[in-house]
Amino acid sequence: MMPRLVQDTDMNDIDSWYRLRNETPIDRRLYPVVGYIVPNTAAGWLTQTDSGIALIENVITHPHADKVERQCSLESILHILNNYAKQRGYSFLLGFSKVNKIELYANTIGALPLGQRVLYGKEL
Repeated sequence: MMPRLVQDTDMNDIDSWYRLRNETPIDRRLYPVVGYIVPNTAAGWLTQTDSGIALIENVITHPHADKVERQCSLESILHILNNYAKQRGYSFLLGFSKVNKIELYANTIGALPLGQRVLYGKEL
């Protein structure tokens, strides 16, 4: 199945994927506008900035979906987000994940690991 834009009606399913992983779903106010999903399998979003950097974020898979289907879906979503950013003139695509295995999929779009960083934030 081909990825399509995430719709509001997809969000309950995506929240359930976090719960199935014993994680807290992301506050919906924090999702970017542009996100792609392969229903019942995987999703990912692109944060657009006012600089030359775009960010791939909130990449997640349904933990009970077929492993090969998850892999293919992740690769497709990352390629779409990569092309979306490129078409809009971004010069650098940045992504981060707490899951080391995502590096394998990032490599499919030519991304390289940049080393370990500290992620921090605060609600305003």
